[in-house]
Amino acid sequence: MQPLDHAFETYRSISPSLMADLTSRSTEADTRFQVIDRVLIEILGWDRADIKCEKPSGNGYADYVLSIGGKSRLVVEAKRDGRDLGCRAKAAGQTFKLSGPVFKGEAAKEGIRQGIMYCAMNSAELACVTNGIEWIIYRGNRLGDGTDVTDGMAFVFPSLSDLESKFDLFYSLLAKPSMSGLSFRPYFQEAEGQPIRTAIYSRTLKKPGLARLKPSGELSKDLDRTMSHFFQRITGDLDDEMVYRCFVESPESRLADHRLLRIASDLVAQAQPIDTSHASALTEAIHRGQTFESKEFILLVGTKGSGKSTFIDRFFKVVLPRHVADRCAILRVDLRENPGDSATVVSWLNKRLVQVTESAVFPESPAFSDLQGMFFDEYTRMSKGPYSSMHARSKEAFYEVFGRHIDDIRRSEPYEYLQGLLRHVSRGRKSLPIIVLDNADHFDMEFQQSVYQYARSLYEHSPCLVIMPITDRTSWQLSKHGALQSFEVTSLFLPTPQIGDVIRKRIEFIDEKISAETESSNSQYFVKRGITLSVKSIEGFAKTMQKIFLETPATSRTIGELANFDIRRTLDLVRKTMASPHIQVDQLVSAYLSGTAVSIPNWRIEKAIIRQGYEVYPAAQHDFVQNVYEGSPSVTTSPLLMLRILTLLRDVPYREHEGRTIDIDSVRAYLTGMDLPARPVDIALDSMLKTGLVQDYDPTVQSIEDSTQIEITDSGIRHLRWGISGHEYLAAMTEVTPLLSEDVFEQLRAFGWRDWRKRTARFIQYLREEDTLYCTIPQHDNYQGQGRVQQQLMTIESQLRNWAPSR
Repeated sequence: MQPLDHAFETYRSISPSLMADLTSRSTEADTRFQVIDRVLIEILGWDRADIKCEKPSGNGYADYVLSIGGKSRLVVEAKRDGRDLGCRAKAAGQTFKLSGPVFKGEAAKEGIRQGIMYCAMNSAELACVTNGIEWIIYRGNRLGDGTDVTDGMAFVFPSLSDLESKFDLFYSLLAKPSMSGLSFRPYFQEAEGQPIRTAIYSRTLKKPGLARLKPSGELSKDLDRTMSHFFQRITGDLDDEMVYRCFVESPESRLADHRLLRIASDLVAQAQPIDTSHASALTEAIHRGQTFESKEFILLVGTKGSGKSTFIDRFFKVVLPRHVADRCAILRVDLRENPGDSATVVSWLNKRLVQVTESAVFPESPAFSDLQGMFFDEYTRMSKGPYSSMHARSKEAFYEVFGRHIDDIRRSEPYEYLQGLLRHVSRGRKSLPIIVLDNADHFDMEFQQSVYQYARSLYEHSPCLVIMPITDRTSWQLSKHGALQSFEVTSLFLPTPQIGDVIRKRIEFIDEKISAETESSNSQYFVKRGITLSVKSIEGFAKTMQKIFLETPATSRTIGELANFDIRRTLDLVRKTMASPHIQVDQLVSAYLSGTAVSIPNWRIEKAIIRQGYEVYPAAQHDFVQNVYEGSPSVTTSPLLMLRILTLLRDVPYREHEGRTIDIDSVRAYLTGMDLPARPVDIALDSMLKTGLVQDYDPTVQSIEDSTQIEITDSGIRHLRWGISGHEYLAAMTEVTPLLSEDVFEQLRAFGWRDWRKRTARFIQYLREEDTLYCTIPQHDNYQGQGRVQQQLMTIESQLRNWAPSR
């Protein structure tokens, strides 16, 4: 059942008893506790913990202050039911001016004045005066809109028994869910004659992504297949060798190589093998005190996309000398295989590491003699203690009991069993256990801390080298939580490589290995003017296209930003862009075959990025490009809201380790100062979190409800640039952004397809006009960046209107 329906049923069931209470009580306290409390809690959904009674406020005491999340939202003044508020002859839900004749009675004037004062003292917006029967609801605080509070309007409800016909309005004004979402505001805006826009009219010039462009013939289809295969090669999906062969080195990575190599070599050198004719448990026990006890804990720190996992692959396969690698047991666990539950990750790691270690050390499974060595202390305790008689009578029977005992340990105490395995590696085989716990930073901080503490426990109990790759942000968070402060660690840093360098190395690698596709090696295609093209030529052309895309700094940076410099996402975006019909492949192929330099105008690349394989921007289907002008259908606000949020986040000063993060509450407060309410701001922030335009301080957070601090991403910066000055972006969004004005819709529709610049200019004008209805920029240095949003849009609008003939 919906909250409104449940509240209405509750109202109908308890209203007779409420009216009975009102006729039997005469004091203010009685009215409050017997009636108002029940209305607020049982009908309107407030929790008792949300309500403070008789709260000191200035020179008086507010009867009720209702709060959400510790912030005051509503003040209620209670009067005795004998004090007439002047509303009994009015219709439920009517509105009247606070300073008008309806509220001239002494009780009403006193209550309204008190509500205004207490709202000011508690920074609450809404006030209510009631004697239990009559209810006056008004804005006791205008939040700096420049209007006298007493010039505002108030809703009146003359009696609880009259609520039935207007219950939805009463609920929408005072219920906790309505207060949380500020959904009471539109009612006051409407009553006070302020601009308000409903969703009755909302149309787009074109249906987003409806018309998919067709590839231009068989050539385009085969080129798309070739490009897909080419990019599979680039990502390494078809060639593991590429992952480490094409690692982009940097001064920092070379330093990390050197330090890690030296650490591993030093630790291995301390474990000199002992010349013995057999590897019995007794021999191991004799010599176990002579083996090395050194160990090292390494944090491999790098930003997202810096290639930490690739660095590890490459180090063990290429950098580490074979004679050292042969003396190491690489025990690597990929935390991405874990479901992400911090409560169970330790038990999962125990079981996973047992499997990984057994697989790395034993061809099939540990032999009995191995188990003796691993648990020699336990073997000695059992043979000389509780099972000494069995050991003396029948060693075979004792071995069976001991074997079952160790098997029970493996199942029920995997951490203890793992310790035995690690002892066997370091003391029995004189090798170095290297434990790599990779990709923990794909999960939240609680999960990462659990993994880190687990890694420290392994490090403390066993001679080993522990490597834990983490992001720089995670490293800082761990240090703030105290986890890193408690232990000594060696930190190795990897910077994020340039996207162009990554792709260039991979293309060079493919150039060495590429061969013609057997199944289509004889295929010929007619292009233009009698020109034919073979698939082999297509592959050469494909490589040329990669260089155009990825060796052009502006293009590679744009694509990298939209993918937030995630290598795989970047490659995916390039492939989709290359497959777009907007690139006009047939014309480029003709140029390629004729020996003419192949070039693609930047505007065409942007068009292909934005629209991909569609004639129209595919809203809600694009993984990289978002429409920043489209708000939520549930609220009306400035279409520039997202741009204003991105502008704010871009202007946040950079702080070492913390980036440009800012508290969510500070974002809300800043935008409230521009008359932009919290609810549409939260909806916009939630959308931007989910689409990667902003990120939380903890990058695993994807919901505004769980977010505490946020910052703009590279994709957000690209959208901000495009949103205020990108011709192709603005032109695409002109076609698919819902227009709330029928006049504007008809004006835009009247433009011909060649008049895209004039149409886009009119769309920009519409955005600016709508923005002024909902947004006011304070004259303060902190809001200078916000003032430039409109200025830059005006500049682009003027350029488009005055442009030379359309292309």
